[in-house]
Amino acid sequence: MRGEGRRIAQASAWRGFRWDFRGGGSLDGRIFVFAPEPLGRDRIRVPVVRDGRATDLILDARTLARIGKRLRETLGARLKTVVPPPPGMRVETVEEPRDNGVAIA
Repeated sequence: MRGEGRRIAQASAWRGFRWDFRGGGSLDGRIFVFAPEPLGRDRIRVPVVRDGRATDLILDARTLARIGKRLRETLGARLKTVVPPPPGMRVETVEEPRDNGVAIA
């Protein structure tokens, strides 16, 4: 898309989700959007983590219309099956969508 400038397109369709940006102090990190990546010549993958749930939004490369989505299992979900956290605690991870690896936070 060289020379065409910036384009804006809505890629999500989250009903009932609203993130209020008002207020003082730091924002609660409910949503993280990572750099888009090409999937062949006609699709783009946009990795997103919303409320701890990892999802890939799949877009048409020409129109930027959403053509699908797929859930990704997080490291936290995989770890809980191997090493359950003690009562009252939870597993927190930071997603690295490029290779589906994660860093423990």
